[in-house]
Amino acid sequence: MTDWIVLHQLSPDKWAHPTAIAEVVCSPDNRWLSCLLRDGQGTVWERAEARKHFALTGGKHLGFSHDSQSLFWQQDDHIEVIALKSGQSVRKIGPVEGLQHFALSPSGQLMALAAGSDVFVGEWQTGKLLQRIPVSSASVWSVRVAFLDDERLLCAEAVKERGFVQFVLWEIATGKALWTVPAEADMAHEFVLSADRERFASRVAGHNTVRIWQTRDGAAVQEISVAGEWAMAWAFTSEGAQLVVAGDENLEVHHLATGEVEQVIVAPESTCLALSPAGDQLIVGGTDGRLRFWDLPSWDVGISARSGGHQSGIVQLLPLNDECVLCCSSDPELRLLALDLGAELVWSDEAVGLESLVYGAQAGRVVGIRRTDPNVVVENQQDRVTVQTWKATGEPLAARDYALELPEKVWQPVLALSPDGNFLAGGGNDQAVRLWNLATGEKVLEVSLFSAKESQVASPLDDDNDIVAIDWWPGTPLLAVRRMSDLRVDLVDVESGKHFFAVAELGGSPVFVAFLPGTTQFVFADFCYEGLALYDLMTGQSELLASPGILTALVALPDGKHVALGVKGKVCLYNVAQRQVVAELPFPFGEITSLTITPDGRKLIAGGEHGQLMIWERR
Repeated sequence: MTDWIVLHQLSPDKWAHPTAIAEVVCSPDNRWLSCLLRDGQGTVWERAEARKHFALTGGKHLGFSHDSQSLFWQQDDHIEVIALKSGQSVRKIGPVEGLQHFALSPSGQLMALAAGSDVFVGEWQTGKLLQRIPVSSASVWSVRVAFLDDERLLCAEAVKERGFVQFVLWEIATGKALWTVPAEADMAHEFVLSADRERFASRVAGHNTVRIWQTRDGAAVQEISVAGEWAMAWAFTSEGAQLVVAGDENLEVHHLATGEVEQVIVAPESTCLALSPAGDQLIVGGTDGRLRFWDLPSWDVGISARSGGHQSGIVQLLPLNDECVLCCSSDPELRLLALDLGAELVWSDEAVGLESLVYGAQAGRVVGIRRTDPNVVVENQQDRVTVQTWKATGEPLAARDYALELPEKVWQPVLALSPDGNFLAGGGNDQAVRLWNLATGEKVLEVSLFSAKESQVASPLDDDNDIVAIDWWPGTPLLAVRRMSDLRVDLVDVESGKHFFAVAELGGSPVFVAFLPGTTQFVFADFCYEGLALYDLMTGQSELLASPGILTALVALPDGKHVALGVKGKVCLYNVAQRQVVAELPFPFGEITSLTITPDGRKLIAGGEHGQLMIWERR
């Protein structure tokens, strides 16, 4: 089973057209891309530079030569052969009365012309006619053609009466019909072939259903339905394992072996689809006149089941390396998940009451923080936490009891470990951030986020002043701190002790932060509301982003361009540069409580509210 993830989308503004796109075709060498618009205009692009090479007018259909040197541009009664290098017409095929459609054979030597009630097959370079094939009825008003090879021709014949359509496979040498799919009402005569030419697909009655037939005998083998009222366009993937169908609002990727929807890509008002010759990119034309491109490295679903050891919600997922991830829940055990095998082992049975679990990669150890009683604030007494450490292999190290130096009535609900595993940061209900040396338990820093002005209108110990989360900004001495009441993210420099930034407000409390690798930006989100925002450290500017719903988890992808958002029932892939959701990964287990990605960026893991796990691996 395969899932698609959008890792790259070219800026649609580079590929803008004035009207809706009716057809898009790639040249065999992948250098050229040509579009036919609904008003008959056309454009030829150089793909590498996203540069418009030349424009065309008065077209009805187009195609590239086998050697990618020429473009065939169909007009009312003839076909112009245009040299791609110069953009000049070098030959004219026709005129042919009643010209409807044309197709080139896989060898590039033969051309089929559908005209009136006949199909003519010949050598387009020499003009030699090889066969004239009469269609089955004089009442046929439109024919579409495609070669299976240089010996067989597939035709879709649309009959005038009641809109019936039938498919016929012809033997070119003899003009004999090898099989016929009986005429059916409301069946579209637009069809696409799979890359191996063993199947073809067309929309059938119902408008949102695509049927698939075998080309060897015309037998119907499968039907695929999409959400919404219409299937606008459809295409097989290069390996033939999937069918991509453009519906009213989304692209749906269906796995043909199971019939299941594997991926939903947000692409409203799509009109046509094309795959690059290498099969590594999907190209979509829209009613807005824009082309959109998606790279197609895939994510295979490795595990989609309940985590064997956890009967309650997974609250934290921690990748120890590219192959293993620790699962932490309210159950009394930590479990180690081997991602490639899907196997689980009890990694530690001492996880009861763990508030935070962090892996110090440089120190080579896992640190778990346990409070004496996380639900009770003890007055007139210093709070106590137990710091439990393990080796990455699961071998426990000695536990350390630290009496944290906290003022009276102050408690420490949030803790975080530095990336090198040497320092522990904590935030409490007094809006102070403290830093301890993990080896000695000594407090080395304390920074108050509660200003003198704020203290005049509120008590530092009000519940709304609690720090709800702390994150270390990788590669910097900065802590990103989120407070309950201020609806913002504060930045604290642990080297200088300065609190020097506070960023824009959200609709509620900003609980999640994801730092975009290789940039000075981070995305932060709100748990209770649909709040999502972007902040840039260099400019000091923040921007509210459109959110797909109430967020329950957030993680940045290693490409520095995308974040994964946990929403009930799905993981949304959000392109930060484009400010939009570009793909959705279904999560059929309810609310997502934790998201993480392995260090190599190949495996994305989601944990659910009832202990389920779902893992995707990028191929």
